[in-house]
Amino acid sequence: MKREHTVTVGRFRVVGEYEAVQLDDGTFAMSSADFGRLGLQAAVAVFQQAESINGDELRFARKAMGLRQPELAALLDVAMETVSRWETGGDPIRRQTQLAVLLYLEHTLRHGEPVPLAASNELTPSPVRIVAA
Repeated sequence: MKREHTVTVGRFRVVGEYEAVQLDDGTFAMSSADFGRLGLQAAVAVFQQAESINGDELRFARKAMGLRQPELAALLDVAMETVSRWETGGDPIRRQTQLAVLLYLEHTLRHGEPVPLAASNELTPSPVRIVAA
């Protein structure tokens, strides 16, 4: 049975669907794999559609990819302190950084690990939508 789940990504609320499992007590649950996938899909939706992102949204995306600050810094070829300043609002996040993180998010969603894309492939449409900013 399909159910909806709302994920908060910084300033945005994103709604996605998952395959619910009914527990013995009658409540519904989602698998950890579905939960992780919804987080990645929500981050991709925000990074694709938002004109700019803030530190909370970057932190959400980093965690959705399963990365620590030093690992994201290495992927983006910046100092760990730079990632920290972005996430705490000390420095603005440039559009090119947002787009680079989006590529890593999409790759992680597709392949399970955030490594640079060798070639761009079309993703299937995401089953999530932003419902509030």
